[in-house]
Amino acid sequence: MGIFCVGKIEKKPICDENGNIIVGDISHIVGSGDHRYGDAIIWKPLFLALKGYMEGPDTFDPTDLKKYPENPHYTELAAKEKAQ
Repeated sequence: MGIFCVGKIEKKPICDENGNIIVGDISHIVGSGDHRYGDAIIWKPLFLALKGYMEGPDTFDPTDLKKYPENPHYTELAAKEKAQ
């Protein structure tokens, strides 16, 4: 239902938080998802988790629901409401 294309990591000039030009590790990532599964927002948790992992794999915690909140599919919400 989805695919990621990940490019190789390359050294490129980037601007740090102080405006200085430094050499950074850059990779391009493109993602696509099947619209028949759900709206684009359904992919947000996955993209946030991928971003969090790429920014700091040593400190990445996928169970941190403040950084990576759940975003259930609308059919899951409907089933949950029906069960209550």
